[in-house]
Amino acid sequence: MKEDFLHYVWKHQKFPPSQLTTTTNEAVRIVHPGRYNASDGPDFLEAQIIIDGIKWVGSLEIHLKSSDWYQHSHQNDARYDNVILHVVWEDDIDVCRRDGTLVPTLVLSKYIAQNTIQQLRYFFSQKTSFIPCEEQLKQMPLPLFLLWKERLYIERLETKSSDIQSLLKWTNNDWEGVLFILLARNFGLNINGEAFGQISKSIPFSVVRKIREARKDLEALFLGQAGLVNSDTPTQYAKELWERFSYLRHKFSLPQPEGVRLNFSGLRPPNFPTIRWVQLAALYANSAQLFSKFYSRNRIQTSWLKEIEVSPFWETHYTFSKSSAKRSKPLSERFIDLLKINTLIPF
Repeated sequence: MKEDFLHYVWKHQKFPPSQLTTTTNEAVRIVHPGRYNASDGPDFLEAQIIIDGIKWVGSLEIHLKSSDWYQHSHQNDARYDNVILHVVWEDDIDVCRRDGTLVPTLVLSKYIAQNTIQQLRYFFSQKTSFIPCEEQLKQMPLPLFLLWKERLYIERLETKSSDIQSLLKWTNNDWEGVLFILLARNFGLNINGEAFGQISKSIPFSVVRKIREARKDLEALFLGQAGLVNSDTPTQYAKELWERFSYLRHKFSLPQPEGVRLNFSGLRPPNFPTIRWVQLAALYANSAQLFSKFYSRNRIQTSWLKEIEVSPFWETHYTFSKSSAKRSKPLSERFIDLLKINTLIPF
């Protein structure tokens, strides 16, 4: 038994959802299993769980044994203070947060059928060049397989379209404002996409329109709202950005987004949040009316994105604290393709 097996079981809810209870016999109902976290910190974020009739929203941690909580020193880590449920295969000890409060525990081994375990173990043991069910897919009639893929494509597009419609209501039908939020999510990639989205929603697009001609103000606004620059950030350039952001925050009464955490670990330097935010600033400094840039009558125009360049400071930095060899940091072909697939085509 491995933890990645339990991660899969929890993510895809491969167990009966009813009659779940904690080790202290409190009823558990899963509203949302949470978003899988491939970086440091709890295994699942933004989970929604009802325990004994009370709804909790927070993080979720998964271990083979309860005692792994202490083996990994989670009891001393502030990131685990908001863990609302500890999911384990074997319960061998009670676990507590830093303040001494008990973390509710759910033992998965009580709820997973033996045939499910055997089937999943078989899939996890397969070493294929494609996916674990590769051999089973070959047995599927080709017309049915093609229809299945088409249905998945349509469902995915419908989900993205529904999200766009919700954002349109939230922005009072400001299409450029919605595009800004979606682009920000995409610039955050999988690891930081949700955080980038929350940060972008805290920035009224009317502010972006007003200051976009001052590129340094855009950098200050984005990096400041993201919490990536403050009064103690080293380098003279950072101090100048902080002064500009402090002025903008006061002038436009900007709310600071709460509970947003940006990850650097697990990312290559070109994908660091600092670089992605300044690239987005460069994009909007180039044009606030991106519809006319992206969309023509017959196709989506993205060739101009290759011309987007970061400001001189970022040619020799990936973070404020450390300089690096001078290097241009354009948007790569692969990244532009991701923009097309995840933002521009659904839009």
